[in-house]
Amino acid sequence: MADVVKPGSKVKILSKRELPHYVSPGVVETLVDITYRTEDGYEGRVTVPKKELTADRVKAEIRRALAPVKAAIPEEITL
Repeated sequence: MADVVKPGSKVKILSKRELPHYVSPGVVETLVDITYRTEDGYEGRVTVPKKELTADRVKAEIRRALAPVKAAIPEEITL
């Protein structure tokens, strides 16, 4: 799969926050919600479990979130 975000391009992290996720009665998992903006101006949000939070995981989640957008929206359209 081709990279959705060009290699070397910057994605700005706009906000980070922790949220509780209630898995089952008495079991709470902390999630980190990250809002980002690409150089092209697309904004989105990804959520990663705090115990799995690494820079590589965040990059992978952002790429995964942008793949359907890149495939569905062409660079140019004629009206």
